[in-house]
Amino acid sequence: DDSVSASVEAQLLASALQDSLEVPLSYASSAGYSWSIEASSLGLIVGISGLSGDGFQSVAERVLAAALDFAPLPPGRFEALRRLALRATASSRTEPLYRVASGY
Repeated sequence: DDSVSASVEAQLLASALQDSLEVPLSYASSAGYSWSIEASSLGLIVGISGLSGDGFQSVAERVLAAALDFAPLPPGRFEALRRLALRATASSRTEPLYRVASGY
């Protein structure tokens, strides 16, 4: 189904973006900020939390700039991310339904 395929691709893109931004935005973690990129039915959701003020705006701008200037992943990294996603999907088959449903 096209919608399932698109959902999986969006989740892989979000995972690849998150992975590629870990190093460039490592300073944000040490400054007390956290951020995430997730796929949803509406598109990609960027979440940033931490202290307010000028630092928060700076982190938000850097996350957006880095996401817009998405560099290619190193060879083999996308395949590794894809395998992690497949493993998580396979593991969810043995979980109770209420735990699986909470992820959607």
